[in-house]
Amino acid sequence: MKIETIKKLKDQIAIIIENHSLNSYLQSNLNKQGKLYKKHIPYTLCEETLNLTSILQGLNNKEITKETEEVAKGTLLRYKLLKPEFLEKANGRMHILS
Repeated sequence: MKIETIKKLKDQIAIIIENHSLNSYLQSNLNKQGKLYKKHIPYTLCEETLNLTSILQGLNNKEITKETEEVAKGTLLRYKLLKPEFLEKANGRMHILS
């Protein structure tokens, strides 16, 4: 696989992880009026975020296997088709994506 393609995959998966992490944070730290609590409330990442993290770690290896490449491309395709809002940078967004 080309280096440019790997970098693009890494960048896009990192953006998805960022959006999932922000969603988890906001779910834990927004009150009913949509404002942040004054004190930070600890939160956990969803299972999907952890799976994406393991895919990203696989792409960071020096030797990328065919299986890792297929899983990464398949995951990215699923997000492009079903959840395109997760592929955009958060840029200060303060609402939860579905």
